[in-house]
Amino acid sequence: MPEEEHQPEFAADSGGSGNRRIRIGAGTGEPGKNRPLILFKEAREEARHFGHDFVDTDHFLIALARYEDEISANAMLAFGLNLETLRSTAIEITPAQISRCGRELTITTQARDAQAGAWEEALQLQHVMVGPEHLLLAILHQQVGSASRILDASDVDRRGLRSQIFKLMRAGND
Repeated sequence: MPEEEHQPEFAADSGGSGNRRIRIGAGTGEPGKNRPLILFKEAREEARHFGHDFVDTDHFLIALARYEDEISANAMLAFGLNLETLRSTAIEITPAQISRCGRELTITTQARDAQAGAWEEALQLQHVMVGPEHLLLAILHQQVGSASRILDASDVDRRGLRSQIFKLMRAGND
């Protein structure tokens, strides 16, 4: 089954009381929309835009900036990271390649680790849905990879950005 059609559930041990089901969720977007799935599709579009035949964490980071109504994009904006600045920094760090149209895109190890980290962030926060903010939190933990290089080149205070995400999460729950 193609990845974009598959809507997996994640089972994790919840400390002896059986399994706790966590599923890909809508984040703060419209009910019923699978925002992380849409985010992945947008990351693929960004990869193709740069002529890459792989999806990496920089593509996720740029795709997160597209969500102007989401916690992740608003937190990044507070640190001067918008769609245009992320794209221009990505171009400086990872130059565009000659497009290999029609070739299936692969996903890098760092990007897979970021996806797994998003699940872990949601679990740690005891959220039942994994949203774009969880992916951004996971990316902020990574010390290697293209998104990490973009954040470093932009002199982003990762702890400060993490704090901003939590602040916006709390504000959204009030």
